[in-house]
Amino acid sequence: MVPSPSRACSASLRRRLPWLLLFAVLGCSDGDADAPADAGVDGGADATAKDPKTCRQRCGDGALFVLDQLTLLPADVSGVAAGFDLDGSVSASSSAVGCGFEDLKNRYGDAGVDNQLAKILKLLPPQVGETLPGALATAISAGGLTVLLEEVGGGSFASGGHPQALVIRKGTGKPLLGADGKLLRSQSFGLESDPVLAIVDPLTPDGEGGRGGPMLLKFRMLFISTHLGFDLHSARIRVEPDGKGGIRGEIGGIVTMQDLMGLIGLLGGCDQPLNDQLSELAPVFADSRLRTGGPCSAFSMGFSFHGVPAYLLPAKP
Repeated sequence: MVPSPSRACSASLRRRLPWLLLFAVLGCSDGDADAPADAGVDGGADATAKDPKTCRQRCGDGALFVLDQLTLLPADVSGVAAGFDLDGSVSASSSAVGCGFEDLKNRYGDAGVDNQLAKILKLLPPQVGETLPGALATAISAGGLTVLLEEVGGGSFASGGHPQALVIRKGTGKPLLGADGKLLRSQSFGLESDPVLAIVDPLTPDGEGGRGGPMLLKFRMLFISTHLGFDLHSARIRVEPDGKGGIRGEIGGIVTMQDLMGLIGLLGGCDQPLNDQLSELAPVFADSRLRTGGPCSAFSMGFSFHGVPAYLLPAKP
C-alpha cells in the first residue's frame, strides 16, 4: 500500500502536491496486483517471436513509440470527451446501467462514452481540477511516466500498415526535451525488469487505425523513492497515425473506488477540510461497476494521447 503522508505541513510536501494529486485522482494499486495473465511469460531479453505474449523485450518487426502527451481534459459543452463505451450501454441520467449518470460522446462520433472524470473535473476543488492535467505532462517530461507502445505484425500505422497487436511497456531513462518542452523524437529508452503494462491482441482495424480491448492496463511510476501506479480495468485503446510519423489516440477504463479512496489522504496533504470534502465527494460520483450487477463503486475515465518514434537500448546480457 502507498504510505499515508504526515499531517505536518512541509515545504517538501507542497512542492510535491501536483504529483500527489495525479495519483490520488487516478488511483493506485499495490505492485503487480491484478496483472494481466500474460505479463509474466518468459520471453527473454532477446525474444524475437512475433507473438506479443512472448515479447518481453522486443518483437522484432514493429515500430516503437513513446507517449509524449497523455491528456486529461473536461468534457466540452457539446458533451464530447476522450473515452469509450465501457458498459455496453448508451446511458441516460435515469439509467441504472450507468449508475444514474448520462454518457458522453468521443471525437470519433461514438455514443455511450463513459468518462466520469471528464464530467466532474471542473467541479473538483481548484487544487485538483486545475493541477491534474499539468501534472500528467510534468510526469512524462520528468521521465516518471515513460510508456512505450510497440506495433506487432502487419506493419506500422505510421507507414500505412495495420498492426495485428500492441505491446505496451514501462520504459526507463531521463527523456530528452526540445525547446517546446516535449519529448524529442527518435531517442532511446531502457525497460523496467518487468516491463509489460498490457497486451492488446488483437488490434482490430478501424479506418486508418485500430482498436483493442477490453484488457487490464497498468501504469507504473517511480515517485521519489516509492513505486506508484494505477490500474485501468476493462480498458480500451484506439490508435491511429498522426500524419507526421507519430501516433495518436485515446485510452479509457475504470479505476476502483478502493484505489481512489486509498490515496484520498495524499490529495489534500495538510489540508484536512479538502481531504474531508474529497472523501465525501468521490463516492457520490461513482459511475461504474467492476462486474455485471455489482455495486456502483468504481470510476470511469479517459485520456487522449500522442506518441513519437523511439528506440530501445540494447538489453543488458
